Amino acid sequence: TLTTTNSAVTFSSTVNGTTANTQSLTIAQGSGTVTFSSTVGATVALSSLSISGSGAITLTGNVTTTGTQTYTGAVTLGAATTLTASTVIFASTVTSSAATTSTYDFASGTQGWTSTAISGPNSWTTDAGALYNPNYGNLGTENSYIASPAFSSIGGATITFKSKTTNEGGYYDREHLEVDYNNGSGWATLIDYTSAVWAYSTSYTTVSSSISAANGSASSTLRFRLNTIDGCCGAPGWWIDDVVIVPAAGGATTLAVTGDASFGGAVTNMTTLSVSGTSTISANITTSSTQAYTGAVTLSGGRT
Repeated sequence: TLTTTNSAVTFSSTVNGTTANTQSLTIAQGSGTVTFSSTVGATVALSSLSISGSGAITLTGNVTTTGTQTYTGAVTLGAATTLTASTVIFASTVTSSAATTSTYDFASGTQGWTSTAISGPNSWTTDAGALYNPNYGNLGTENSYIASPAFSSIGGATITFKSKTTNEGGYYDREHLEVDYNNGSGWATLIDYTSAVWAYSTSYTTVSSSISAANGSASSTLRFRLNTIDGCCGAPGWWIDDVVIVPAAGGATTLAVTGDASFGGAVTNMTTLSVSGTSTISANITTSSTQAYTGAVTLSGGRT
């Protein structure tokens, strides 16, 4: 049993038992989130899995148990998922992080982007409907960034934005585009400060970058980072506007349950749903394609 006081529980790799059908896993996380970044029981099946807290649950791989799987909080599928169990119980909603385009024009502020100082001041703000760092050289050396809300990059993603910079070039005033591929895995460079896209300009330049399918995940984050290197010679700064993130088509939109299933909350944003055993349905289920129920179905109230 893993117990936290309303704090997150994250499995960054696979989860397996040591003896098939013997070990069970219970997670009591309160309102904290639970994230499985890979498969559960793929090599050595667990006897059961129970997540009893109310916090959100993210699954990005298949889960295999011989007994019951119980998911109390809302479940988001980060990949096409097969759940194999005697019974799978969803007490709350089930949805997927299917690919959706994220568009930011910053006309009404930062739109959920958040800034942080790594060292020195944090000068990020908005100006004329754009993200803006004025590069106040008189405030001292600044190494800071502004980061996007998390987004799905399953299957990869393309990124476009407009940039205008009147900073010093070369060694000083380094602009970067960086990405955290998977929910805190660390920052990787997409466009380095040496790139010509950051060249001095008083008008906007449209810039493109991408996340590969191999690096895509259900929870990626972008950031624009400015490192002034020294504390002198500040210039009017750096503007970022019209950021568009387009994940690859598809995404996590299929759910297959091998065994019986109980749906206590609505199921949404799915392509297909299949249940090989009996089904108990207590809320509406919406898919864009087929729903297949092999066993007997029990409806609780009027359902669509």
